[in-house]
Amino acid sequence: MDGLIQMLPPSLRKFSTYIDFVGQRRAERIFQVILVLTAVIGYGIGYVTEQLSYAIYTLCCGFIMSFILVVPPWPYLRRNPVH
Repeated sequence: MDGLIQMLPPSLRKFSTYIDFVGQRRAERIFQVILVLTAVIGYGIGYVTEQLSYAIYTLCCGFIMSFILVVPPWPYLRRNPVH
């Protein structure tokens, strides 16, 4: 990962790329909760509308939302640095 960071332009290298252990646990929990909730909601939407595609679209939206919330090293995932 450090090699990839070194290939970035200097303006992008200043951003921190780590997530601490507590942040990793929090990110995993957020990911799981969002996917389960969107799966249940998608099942309900698909059942009511009788369209499997609506259920899949809902689950895909949940995946994208969890990806945006979890993958970048947001400050809320870096509150407890490793010493």
